[in-house]
Amino acid sequence: MPKQAGLFDRADRTAKLLRTRDFLERVNKYVAWENFRPLLDAALSRKDRSKGGRPAFDAVLMFENFSAASAA
Repeated sequence: MPKQAGLFDRADRTAKLLRTRDFLERVNKYVAWENFRPLLDAALSRKDRSKGGRPAFDAVLMFENFSAASAA
């Protein structure tokens, strides 16, 4: 059974999300993520999608997410 949220849980969660968003906005000012695309595309082997299937996630988006997660 899930734990009931406390009185300040929502406020604490909102504050944490705002700090994270502020960090990402500051990083995005200084890092040109698109400059990494040629290197990432060369390093990733993508399967042929002629048979269908879900599209792969964008390589730059994944790199940005992994970078942000490792900094946290």
